[in-house]
Amino acid sequence: MNSMLSILQQAKQREAEDTLLSGQSLTYVSSLVDSLTANAQKRKQFVSAKMEEYHLLDGIPHEWRVSFLHFFDKYMMKDTKLSAQQTLAWKEIQKIINDPAYIADLSRLELPFFTMANHPQVKADAWVKKMEAIRIRTIEALDKRWPLDSPAVQSMVWEFVMMYASIEHAGNPEAFFRKQARYMLDSVTERILRFNKLCKIVNPEWSQIVDGIHLLQEGMRVRLKQMEED
Repeated sequence: MNSMLSILQQAKQREAEDTLLSGQSLTYVSSLVDSLTANAQKRKQFVSAKMEEYHLLDGIPHEWRVSFLHFFDKYMMKDTKLSAQQTLAWKEIQKIINDPAYIADLSRLELPFFTMANHPQVKADAWVKKMEAIRIRTIEALDKRWPLDSPAVQSMVWEFVMMYASIEHAGNPEAFFRKQARYMLDSVTERILRFNKLCKIVNPEWSQIVDGIHLLQEGMRVRLKQMEED
């Protein structure tokens, strides 16, 4: 009852402030009601069902499937009620995930992960810990505004890219870095960017992930340019 009263009060306030028509008020009430039901479990079930439907993770061991979804589960699937704006963003995320073109983009983007997961140099949980450590370092780099060509940022960039290397690349790591970094940069599409933007709305904490990845990508560009000049 308290939840419904809160919904009606918010709708009434929004109508007074924005002079909305009655139909728009009903739409807003509907969005608020939806926000109470779009909980983390349902969102997680939706994503899991789509992963199975598209067979995206069929080719990798179970522990690496968990690692693949680690950040998404941790930062996007929190058991919190969504606001009306967040609910609308989640609905668009669902539409994107339902689009085979997006799944094709994601498959191409994550091909290095799938390849690495079948020939890993470390255990899946250790890989996640390393990625979490890099995430924390990117936050520090952004907060302190470290230059892209600084040793600290370039160290992160190198470590991030080389996490996808296998033992066969040990003989010529720079060649692997060059190829892998270019692939990572070229695989980012407008659909991928839109998906991440919507995720930032659903959970602002996702901004740390997106901003950290952007920092690493810009660092890759700097290093690739340096390699070309050497």
